[in-house]
Amino acid sequence: MRHFAMVLGLVFAITLMGCKAQEPAVGGFETSVQKTSADWYQIVDGLNIRYKIEGDNAKPSLVLLHGFTSSVESWDGLVAELEGNYQIIRLDLPGHGLTGPDPKHRYAHEDFVNAVHGLVKELNINNPTLIGNSMGGNTAWRYAATYPNEIANLILIDASGFPLNGLSETPLPLSPALETYFLKPTKFAVNYGLKNQYAKVAKIPDDRADKILEMMKSPGNGDAFVRIFKTFTLPDPTHELSKITAPTLLIWGEKDAVIPVSHAKLFGEAITNSEVEIIENSGHISHEENPVQTAAIINKFLTEK
Repeated sequence: MRHFAMVLGLVFAITLMGCKAQEPAVGGFETSVQKTSADWYQIVDGLNIRYKIEGDNAKPSLVLLHGFTSSVESWDGLVAELEGNYQIIRLDLPGHGLTGPDPKHRYAHEDFVNAVHGLVKELNINNPTLIGNSMGGNTAWRYAATYPNEIANLILIDASGFPLNGLSETPLPLSPALETYFLKPTKFAVNYGLKNQYAKVAKIPDDRADKILEMMKSPGNGDAFVRIFKTFTLPDPTHELSKITAPTLLIWGEKDAVIPVSHAKLFGEAITNSEVEIIENSGHISHEENPVQTAAIINKFLTEK
C-alpha cells in the first residue's frame, strides 16, 4: 500500500502540462500563457473555472476532463487532431491548473461532477460527449451515471473507478514525503512520475517537467492536491456504472503502469453499451503519448454512432 500511495501521488498525479501562474480575469477573457488558444473564466457556484473552447460551435461538442494534478494543457495534442470536426471544451478541474483551489474546499467525487455540470449549463452546451482521463475519467463516468440523458457519448481513457492496490472505500494515508511532494515539488520527482506514465520515455517532451513543476507551484494548488488525496476513494463502482446509458468507448494504454489494462475489461463488463480499444506501446496518458492514434479511435467511434 505504501508503494501504491507513492505511485498514486507521483505517477497518477503528474499528468499535466503546466503554464505560468497568473491572476485570472474573473468571468472574462485573457490570452493563454502558452499562446495555444484563449483562456476563458466562468464562475460556477463560487469557483472561477478556467476553460478553453476550440473548433466550430455548429459541430458536436466534446468536454475534456484531465487527471489528478493535470490541466487543460494535457489535451493539447489531442485537440490539435480533433478540433476540425468538433467544438471542444476543456477545463481545469477544481484545485487544478489556473482554476486553482476551491475557496470552500469541495473535492469529493460529487463536487467535481457538480463543477463540470455547472459549467456545461452555464455555457449552454447540449448533449456533449464527455472524455476523461484517469481521475477526470472518474468524474466523467460519474457525470454520465448522474445525468444519463444529458450526454451523447462517454469516452474513458485509462480511467479510475475500481478498487486498486488497497484504495477502496477509504482514502489511502498520506505520507509526510508525499505531502512534501505536493506542497514543495521538485523536478526530480516530476521526472520520476513522467517516466512511469509513458510507455516510451523518449516521447516525453524536453520541457515537460519544467512546465509541470511551474503549474504545481501555482498558489494554492499544493494544498488542494493534499485535500483531494485525503478525500479520494475508489469504492466498487459497478452499481453506479450500470446507470450509464450513453454509448461508451474505453481506451486503454497496453502498458499503463498506474491503472492496469485489466480494468478496461471491468468497465466494459459493467457498462452495458460499451466497447474497448487497447493502444499498444502506450502508458497511462494515451492522449498525450499517442494523440494521433487516440484521435483516430475517437473519430471512428463517434462517426459510427
